[in-house]
Amino acid sequence: MWAPPKAARGGGDRLLRANDACIADRCGGFQSVPLDEYRQNLKAICSSLKERWPDTAVILITPPPIDEEGRLKNPYVEDNSGLPDRTNESAGAYARACGEVAKESGIQVIDIWSKMQQYLGWEKSFLRDGLHFTDGGNRLLFEEVVNSLRKEGLSLQSLPIDQPLLYDINRANPLETFKK
Repeated sequence: MWAPPKAARGGGDRLLRANDACIADRCGGFQSVPLDEYRQNLKAICSSLKERWPDTAVILITPPPIDEEGRLKNPYVEDNSGLPDRTNESAGAYARACGEVAKESGIQVIDIWSKMQQYLGWEKSFLRDGLHFTDGGNRLLFEEVVNSLRKEGLSLQSLPIDQPLLYDINRANPLETFKK
């Protein structure tokens, strides 16, 4: 299993999440990663992946947009400040940083932050609580991932199956299935 280089580990599990864009002095601030650190983490991860597996297609996905009204109605923790734990402006800064790292690294990026906002009513169509995707949001991201994989010359039909399919797993003894 791949682990990021020490320089990218920062605060443990603080990598590659929309939570990195939380605003530091608000209720979810403990999840916040400073923008420059986020950028350096992404660079280190991309560099490590390209070095270890040079033929692997790496695709970055930006943080999604934020529906601040939805975040106020569905806070992570009880919060009486009247301020959302994250803003669309802040998420946009992280999305732009992600895009810049992808460009510098010569890899694809799915700018889901911008893509979702192209649709009227995106706030409720794609986000159920101001952050997490609805079925429609998941579908849009899925379609973008499939399109990006196609650009890399990959498809479900062309990828080798190297793990058992779900229906082939012995439910009574799952580990036995993976020994084959």
